[in-house]
Amino acid sequence: FAEASASTTLKHKQMFELAGIPDVRALNITLPTDAPPWPTFVSVVGSKTDVASAQASRESDRKAILHHIVGTPLSARDQDPPESHPNYIIFNEFLQRRFRSGIL
Repeated sequence: FAEASASTTLKHKQMFELAGIPDVRALNITLPTDAPPWPTFVSVVGSKTDVASAQASRESDRKAILHHIVGTPLSARDQDPPESHPNYIIFNEFLQRRFRSGIL
């Protein structure tokens, strides 16, 4: 990868800070200026995202992610997350839109 310019790196560091990542300097981010083309198959698969049926490396992670999307109170997260929820639809549509732009 080509070295990122200082302004590109700073811009992305500021984006991470806005996202709530506390100390971005510790990440030592270097970003390529000329990224390779996005593989179309990734966009096709991503455009079919269904978070409720997604898998994780650990079942506890999958449950925690689904509870977070639903907004389950911490005191109720020992139960299984719901199989369907309006927030899953919102989340799926958000991700699907992001990936669909790569198909065009």
